[in-house]
Amino acid sequence: AIFYTIHLLFSDTLTMSYAPKSYQILLLLQLPYLLYVFGRILYYRRQESFLVGLATLILVLAGVLDIFSNRNNLPLYQIIPFAFMTFIFLQAILLSLRSSRAFHTIDQMQISLRQSEHKYRAIFEESQDMIFLARLDGHIEDVSPACALILGYQRQVLQTMNVLQLVVDPASVTHLQDILRRQSTIQDFETQLRGQDGQITDVAITAVLRHNDANKVIGIQGIVRDITDK
Repeated sequence: AIFYTIHLLFSDTLTMSYAPKSYQILLLLQLPYLLYVFGRILYYRRQESFLVGLATLILVLAGVLDIFSNRNNLPLYQIIPFAFMTFIFLQAILLSLRSSRAFHTIDQMQISLRQSEHKYRAIFEESQDMIFLARLDGHIEDVSPACALILGYQRQVLQTMNVLQLVVDPASVTHLQDILRRQSTIQDFETQLRGQDGQITDVAITAVLRHNDANKVIGIQGIVRDITDK
């Protein structure tokens, strides 16, 4: 039908001394559009490209055949409504496939997220160094179970305390905060912490500033390593 259309365009136009009819203009618009769609399919090679091309081809050929039937070139009548319904049906299948793939992708992301949470939770729970989260005012939000090994405090107790209650020299906290404000991170900052039994423990703190989604600083997170033996 496409080749016959091209032949018809040239023969009729020559016969009519280059005075195109309205149906010729419509065919000229349909054919470049069809070539454009198939060109994008071949270039991008995305999934479901076959359905997109098939739906477009059916719609274009339906228009071509309908024009031929109106000019009595082909004994076909009222083909456009059926072709249009086929086009819509293929588009519905395409939408269904994409929706199904989107839900599958969301499920996979949720599974990956749970696996990542489990992995990092395992690191948090099993680390021999004390991992902590604290607010800017020094209140401890969360701490890993290693706090019992280093300071003798249970996790629930530390979550009610402030960093200033643990540090032997409060000035070191101010110094640490000043460095974090300038650099956003600090590594192996040495200080001393007082345990639940009053024992002094030499520690090295590696910490960074915590930010929310708006990139506003909301706290500090880091690792406390016991360096008393060193």
